[in-house]
Amino acid sequence: GFGWRVLGFIIDSILLGIVTQIVAGVLGLTVMIDTILARYLRDLEIWVETPGADPPMPGTELWTALFYSAVLGATIMAVYRTVLYGTLSATLGQLALGMRVVKAGAPADSKLDWTTAVVRGIASAVLYEAIWLINGLFAAFTREKQTLGDMIAKTHVLKIR
Repeated sequence: GFGWRVLGFIIDSILLGIVTQIVAGVLGLTVMIDTILARYLRDLEIWVETPGADPPMPGTELWTALFYSAVLGATIMAVYRTVLYGTLSATLGQLALGMRVVKAGAPADSKLDWTTAVVRGIASAVLYEAIWLINGLFAAFTREKQTLGDMIAKTHVLKIR
């Protein structure tokens, strides 16, 4: 069901958020974004105290840093999902809730092949980064309870326990 999938996604998001923050910190991305945002907030404070001035707009360096952050998050999510789909046929959040990803029409105890794992892992990561909740909402409103990533990879998520 949709609720179990949402809960699995929340568990995975917490795990991925922790890993992404650690990697972003190691790469210096967190400090870069914090520095740029602090400078922008200072500019906003000055603007508030300056009557008639045009409001400051974020510079390209902020958008570039946020883009790098999005690419980092999508890459980590794609690797995480691909490796776990290819080895366990489920993410850690799905495993914790007794779910499994299978090829459409395959038995519940079958394993995903690596091609399907790669397609689903990358498609899901890109779709969640690009359109976030819209991808997941497909599981609530489609007949087969599939996300767009499931449809692309021709997979289903099953509750096995």
